[in-house]
Amino acid sequence: MKYALALLAMTTVSIGAAAQGLTLIDLPPNFFASASGITAEGDVVGGFGAYSGGQGFLLDNTNQLTLIDVPGAIFTDAHAINNRGHIVGMFEDSSYKFRGFTRTPEGPFRTIDSPACVSSAANGINDAGVIVGWCIDDSSESSPVRGFTWSDGAFGFFSVPGATSTYPTGISNDGTIVGYFGSGVFDDPRRGFILRDGSWTFVDYPNATSTFLLGIGAGETIVGFADAPGGVGFVLRNGEFMNVGDGVVPSGVNASGTIVGSQNGQAIVWREFLAPLAPVRIRFPIADAFVRDGIYASRNFGRVPTLDVKKGASPDNTERAYLKFDVAGVRPNDRIRLRLSERLEFDSVAAIAPTLIYAVSDTSWDEQTLTWITRPDLGDVLASVTATGTAPQTFDIDLTNYVQREKRAGRDIVSVALRNPTHSSAAVRFVSREGGVLKPRLLVTARQSQ
Repeated sequence: MKYALALLAMTTVSIGAAAQGLTLIDLPPNFFASASGITAEGDVVGGFGAYSGGQGFLLDNTNQLTLIDVPGAIFTDAHAINNRGHIVGMFEDSSYKFRGFTRTPEGPFRTIDSPACVSSAANGINDAGVIVGWCIDDSSESSPVRGFTWSDGAFGFFSVPGATSTYPTGISNDGTIVGYFGSGVFDDPRRGFILRDGSWTFVDYPNATSTFLLGIGAGETIVGFADAPGGVGFVLRNGEFMNVGDGVVPSGVNASGTIVGSQNGQAIVWREFLAPLAPVRIRFPIADAFVRDGIYASRNFGRVPTLDVKKGASPDNTERAYLKFDVAGVRPNDRIRLRLSERLEFDSVAAIAPTLIYAVSDTSWDEQTLTWITRPDLGDVLASVTATGTAPQTFDIDLTNYVQREKRAGRDIVSVALRNPTHSSAAVRFVSREGGVLKPRLLVTARQSQ
């Protein structure tokens, strides 16, 4: 059981389908059980607690059940399985310390342990064999909890900036890591995180006290649980929360849309809960640049790898950015998100800098000639994001209404601007289209069926 920096612009969809395809997993007598991971072929792993100790399990796609016990362990819990059949999880040893483990299909166990950790757990594994989990540094109650990656015996440690506890729960085949974190003495509330290409995205379920991301599948389909009224299990896909319902807490999902988890303390498999994942169509900018006021008002910045946004104390230090996209081929039922990555510079880790996203009706500007003097006028405010701290962050911003409005008006080129409305000593450096792997993009997907 897997329980132990910017918000995505998201909507919530309620799934009202009856629980067809939901199956309880038949396990030995227990007082709590949960399924935590599933392969593309439908093999499921999880764990259950019994008064004689806890055990992990593997239920293959022929319904053959295999119990998993690390030799000498007080209890064993299986957390994830990759498509090669490698299982990871956690066990409690005879000294009452938690340890991570990995197990091959042939059966040998290997402890995932580091001298830097007094306790640890392995929570996720991808098809390349990269494992993620958590590590407690010492035995004190105030000890920080760090995340780790493990591959071929080599550890790498990481923490959400400013957090006292970081709990990775899953890793996708492209290396995207999900989990949750807390800050403060008792780590409440908890927030979800996505770590993608070194950039953080923080996730909060609407009106929830805490948000736990518990697993990730193909196409960045994420499952989790929110501490909202009554408790809400959810799937997060293409920027939309979908409530699972029926008291299910999902912990794993595969490419076929089958989720696994728990329902009222029993392990469950919900086959084909999700429709097949629609492909994401990516549109990169056809132009982007920032402009700067004051003595730089006639200078062009169209060839640099950043889009700088700042409201300075003087015109010389005031900047805004422009982006332009070709949206030909976007369909009326498509959802469109703008993904931007950034980091704050020239300020402390406690810095906060809000950025507004504006519609820009004039799309005739050229990134090689754009200056402050020639900048287009700003239109309606479409959205806002807030950068915090100096760690890289990623934002997904819903531009569906704006792009669809422009499409209905017969326009296939759209433009937006980024502006900070309040003074800050921090400059927000968004990655530009010349900036490499984190360059801006539109993510175009078919809307979720409801």
